[in-house]
Amino acid sequence: MTEIISVIGLAIAVVLIIILVMKDVPILLTGLLGVLILAVTGGLNLYDAFVTNYMGMYASYFGKYFLMFLTGALLGKIYENTGAAESIAVLFGRIFGAKWAPLATVLSAGIMCYGGVSLFVVAFAVYPIAAKLYREANLPRRFIPGALCLGTGSFAINSPGSPQIHNIVPGNILGDGPMGGMVFGFICSGFILVVGMIWYYAVMNKAVKNGEGWTEPAGMEEQPSRSADALPNSWLCFIPLIAVIICLNILGLPVEVSTLIGCVLALLLFYKYKDENLLGVFSKGTEGALLAITASCAMVGFGGVLTAVPAYDFLINALLNMPGPPLLSVFITTTLVSGITASGSSAVSIVTPILGEQVLALGVPAGAIHRVITLSSCGMDTMPHAGYVATTLKVGGQVSHKEGYGMIFRMTVIVTSMAALLAVILFTIFPNMP
Repeated sequence: MTEIISVIGLAIAVVLIIILVMKDVPILLTGLLGVLILAVTGGLNLYDAFVTNYMGMYASYFGKYFLMFLTGALLGKIYENTGAAESIAVLFGRIFGAKWAPLATVLSAGIMCYGGVSLFVVAFAVYPIAAKLYREANLPRRFIPGALCLGTGSFAINSPGSPQIHNIVPGNILGDGPMGGMVFGFICSGFILVVGMIWYYAVMNKAVKNGEGWTEPAGMEEQPSRSADALPNSWLCFIPLIAVIICLNILGLPVEVSTLIGCVLALLLFYKYKDENLLGVFSKGTEGALLAITASCAMVGFGGVLTAVPAYDFLINALLNMPGPPLLSVFITTTLVSGITASGSSAVSIVTPILGEQVLALGVPAGAIHRVITLSSCGMDTMPHAGYVATTLKVGGQVSHKEGYGMIFRMTVIVTSMAALLAVILFTIFPNMP
């Protein structure tokens, strides 16, 4: 009976979290309310639940990953403040031209994310260039957010070697590093890019044939662009990003050190292009890092309380004993947690220690678990209630959910989930593939 009440309490907490997140209630408050319900229905001492279980996991996660959030946020702010991100977007715009505006948008955003630049910074930097190209080609503005999300929220952050948290956390916990599951990981990331672009162009071309074209966003101020002389050399802008990847994956340096080296190189190369003093850049970067990590900590703390209630053992046994390969359980769990929390970073941080280590004990290789978790975390994290979706729709041309979410759903939820299922199949057939 205690177990049943605990499971019901978990279901109520999950539904409440989804509803409150969709109503823009701060995730910290949402997480605390969820913890209260878990503790009461799970028979936990409230003080222990909040102080020991919740804050214990909250503080542990903050201590382990704050520097990673901080260095990543700083690199993003440096690229934003100096115009380096805009310079990369301009380069891709020149290379591909207006005819291939969606591909230019996706690739420029993806490369910056793979190099460690924040998803939000990339969306802000790439939109003005995308808008210019879409306008020239008379393509519907409502499709820009879909291209931005495909470039920032899928293949770039879940590829092997990426310094983004979706890839780093599973590698740290499972011990296989950022390149775990490398072969099938790159195949699945390539699948996302290729299938995503084919589907994107098919939907967009149909809309164009039906008479849709560019429309100016109402009530949105045009973001000022810098002149060519005020931007750093586009090719030099790749150097810090490449340095991050080399330091992380070839030299084997910690992600915090690798990203910090990228920050230093970016400052040395682009210092004269900065818009404000270094203190302002550091302050804004720190603020962004704190906002991002506290949101993740809130859900990780919720996961810490979950492991202490009777519903936890019931769910773990049900997932591990469900029909099919163990990796299918990993896919389903990560996808659901990602959708509930509206956060892929929270999903990897909750699922990897709770279920990943259990599956590892069954003999499934760490690289396979790592890659399935990482890919699965990038699917339902872009459901309509996700903060990133709302921001991208607003930044990407003041597009409403009704106008723009359909393309986002196709590119990130469906295509990325298909890639995660592909990974489950490939790793089940060839479990020892590097």
